[in-house]
Amino acid sequence: MDTLPAPVSQKIQEYLSALGARWLMVNPRKSCHGTWTVCDGKQEIKINNNLSGIQFMLTLVHEIAHGYTWNIFGDSVKPHGKEWKDQYRLLMSPLLHGYFDPDTDRQLREYMVNPSSSSATSVFLRRITNSEQLMVEDVPMEKFFKLKNGLMVKKIKKLRTRWVVEDTVGKQYYTHASAFAFF
Repeated sequence: MDTLPAPVSQKIQEYLSALGARWLMVNPRKSCHGTWTVCDGKQEIKINNNLSGIQFMLTLVHEIAHGYTWNIFGDSVKPHGKEWKDQYRLLMSPLLHGYFDPDTDRQLREYMVNPSSSSATSVFLRRITNSEQLMVEDVPMEKFFKLKNGLMVKKIKKLRTRWVVEDTVGKQYYTHASAFAFF
């Protein structure tokens, strides 16, 4: 938490203390940035140890929101349903009071209007947490590039949150605008 502004770090510590959850930094996992679990009534949060400051904050508060939601509703609600979103918004709200640069602060506020189960769906959040990485959104139309899986594609058209891309033999796929692109 050393990379976060002191008031943000302090508030997150308060959340963790109130929750009573054990939390640990773990080696990076491919499928997720963090997890919240409960076993025999004891809550545990695991966060990947390779996350940047803002990604770390979003992920940790995301997992804390799972704990708060479980404390209130138990297993009777969806993991990323309305109740979780309400808790996530409530916990994030005090952390967004001018602690970050104006553009980051604005984008975080926009994201929190309807937070998703993964911050990876936000082009802006992916950009600030992976500033050197090119994304599909950045690649010019009709220019070939590789996706993470090695598939060579070019952008054909933009949909609401995804791009239609086409491989070298004309097969079309959908990919998210925040997917990483490689040349």
